[in-house]
Amino acid sequence: MVPILPALNGTITHYTKEAGNTDLLARPLAQAITSIARHNQGDIVCLLNRRGLATTIVCRDCGFIAECTNCRIPYMYEGTKKKLVCRLCNQIGPNLLSCPKCQSPLLAMRGGGTERVAQEIQTLLAGSEYEIHTIDRESDALPEPTGPRCLIGTDALMSQIDWSRVGLAAVLDTDASLARPEFTATANAWHRLTDIRFWLPPTAELYIQ
Repeated sequence: MVPILPALNGTITHYTKEAGNTDLLARPLAQAITSIARHNQGDIVCLLNRRGLATTIVCRDCGFIAECTNCRIPYMYEGTKKKLVCRLCNQIGPNLLSCPKCQSPLLAMRGGGTERVAQEIQTLLAGSEYEIHTIDRESDALPEPTGPRCLIGTDALMSQIDWSRVGLAAVLDTDASLARPEFTATANAWHRLTDIRFWLPPTAELYIQ
C-alpha cells in the first residue's frame, strides 16, 4: 500500500504490538488524535468496518474458539449487550464462563471492533470537550453537533459525516479489506480511501492504519 501515499496525501501508520502495548490504535495515530483534540482542530473520524468489543473469544489453555454454529466463523463480543453475536447471521452465542472443550476458565478476548476503538479514544480524549459517538447499522442517526466530536463507526457512518467539520480521519485495519477473497477487494479499498480524501477539507489529516 505504500505507493498510494503520495496520491492520497495521507500518512500510513503500522500497528506493531510492542511490549506492554495492547492498543488497537498505532501510537503515531493516537498522538495525532490527542494533538487535534488539544487544539480543538475539528471533528475526529475513525472508520473500522467491524463492530464489537472483541472479534474472537479464545481459550488460553486449549485454543478453542467460540464459533457460530450456522456460519462457522468466530463470534464477536458486543460489550454493550454483553453477548456473543455472529456478524453474518446475528445468531446469539452462549454465555461462556469456561471453555466448553476443556472447562478452563481462562478465556481471552482477541481483536476488536468499534467498541474497542471507542474505549481507547475515550482514554485519549479524557478531559477534553469532545463528544464520542459510535455508529453502526443498528444505531440511531447522529444528533446535531453542539461542539467538537469524535465519530467512530463502520461504513454506516459514512453518510452521516459532515466532512467540512473534520480535522482528522483515520481508516483502521486497511489490510483486512485487502485480504478479502473478492476480485474487487483492492479496487474497493482504493476507491473508499480516495473518496474520503476527496471529501476531507484540504487542511485535514488522513491516517491509514
